Amino acid sequence: MTPKAADAARSALAEARERALACARVLSDARFRDISVVQVGAVLQVVDYFVIGTGGAPRQLKSAADALEERLGVTGGRVLGKEGYGEGRWVLLDCGDVVVHLMLEEARGYYDLDNLWGDCPRVAWAAESS
Repeated sequence: MTPKAADAARSALAEARERALACARVLSDARFRDISVVQVGAVLQVVDYFVIGTGGAPRQLKSAADALEERLGVTGGRVLGKEGYGEGRWVLLDCGDVVVHLMLEEARGYYDLDNLWGDCPRVAWAAESS
């Protein structure tokens, strides 16, 4: 890889990381629990980060999905695909380099994505102070 290509790859990864952290903060603002940002790019190669959060009700998942879509639109990103929105048990938002998983507690426990991707690094993050 040329130095220019390496710099571009690092820049794209940094942008993906910032997008993932912004998504985690939206979930925090929506009062989601157990929010994880997982760097999966070395394993998956089609996406750089997963953001996983637990909501308390289908309406909360749908509301957070709408807020994420709005936030991404403001920052120049977009949702490329959305699955599970109608059912509201597990809503998946494909944002290109970031995939957001909004899950009810029972779905999160059943599918156990945290354990499935347990070998991948977790990204430390903090909610923004008001």
